[in-house]
Amino acid sequence: MKEPIVVESEGYRYNLILWEFKNLPDKIIHKIKTKNNTDTFYETLVWELVEISKKIRKEQEIKNQTDPQEVSLKQLIIKRNNIRDEVEEYLESLLSQEIKNQKLSFFGGLIWPPVDFRIDNPPKLLVVSPRSEIVRSNETLINPDIEIHQMEIIENNLKKKHNLSGLVIQTGGLASYPTVVPSDVDLRELLE
Repeated sequence: MKEPIVVESEGYRYNLILWEFKNLPDKIIHKIKTKNNTDTFYETLVWELVEISKKIRKEQEIKNQTDPQEVSLKQLIIKRNNIRDEVEEYLESLLSQEIKNQKLSFFGGLIWPPVDFRIDNPPKLLVVSPRSEIVRSNETLINPDIEIHQMEIIENNLKKKHNLSGLVIQTGGLASYPTVVPSDVDLRELLE
C-alpha cells in the first residue's frame, strides 16, 4: 500500500535526478560554446536578468489574483532563460576567482567540485505531519510550477482522506549539482 504522501502528490513530485541529468550537460555544452565577453557585457546581462525576474514576479502575482493572459509572462520567462546561462557563467567565474584569491582551492588552483549553479525556480516541499502533534513525519519535493489551487487540493486530501496535516512550502534553493538558486534572489545575497 502506498504512503498517503505518495498517493496525494502523484503527478506533482519533483524528479531531482531527471533535473540533474537535464541541467548538467546543458551547462557543460554552454561552457564550451561560450565566447569571452567583456565584464561590462556580463554586468549588463546581470542587471537585465534582475529586471526580468522582477517583472516575472509581478506578472505571477497578478496571475494569481486575476489569471490574465499568460503571453507576457511566458515571453518574460523565455527572455530570462535566454540570458540566464551567460549570467550564471559570469557569476560562477567571479566566485571561482574569489575562491582562488582566498586560497581555498586545491593544488594548481583546482576547485572541486567546480562552482556551478542554476538560477531557476527551486522545487517546493510538501511536509506531512500527524494532526495530533507537530512533527515532520514525511516530506517530498514538489514541482515548482504547481499552482495554489493544486497545493490546496493536496493539503485538503491529506486532511480528509488520511487524517494528516500537509503543507506545501517554498524552498530557498536546493543543494543539488548544479545547485538551484531561486530566480528571484537578490544577486548580492546570491554572491554572499
